[in-house]
Amino acid sequence: MKNHVEGKNIVIIGSGIGGLSAGILLSLLNFKVTIVEKNPLPGGLMRSYHRRGFDCPVGVHYVGALGENEPLGRMFHILGIPVDELFIPMGQEGIIDRYIFDDLIFDLPTGIDAL
Repeated sequence: MKNHVEGKNIVIIGSGIGGLSAGILLSLLNFKVTIVEKNPLPGGLMRSYHRRGFDCPVGVHYVGALGENEPLGRMFHILGIPVDELFIPMGQEGIIDRYIFDDLIFDLPTGIDAL
């Protein structure tokens, strides 16, 4: 059976969190990585953008699967990123997310029963 990757050159389309993470991991495996991005800045939805007169400062607001044996937790460990120092677990005070509207604040509680 033929090896699917015949060389050590990889092209990744998109410099969002997925493209950048894949590029880092592949480079650690000694691949030559080129990341191609259509926008002037990398980061995808990890950075702010301006659309139709509105500023949209999206950034990171939720990152899941950070446990020791979960996908992002394992990837961050490989990359040497200290998960416990960078992230705060949600739901410690019973609220896992907050939605703010003009005249209403809605706190999403932990668990379907509480909702």
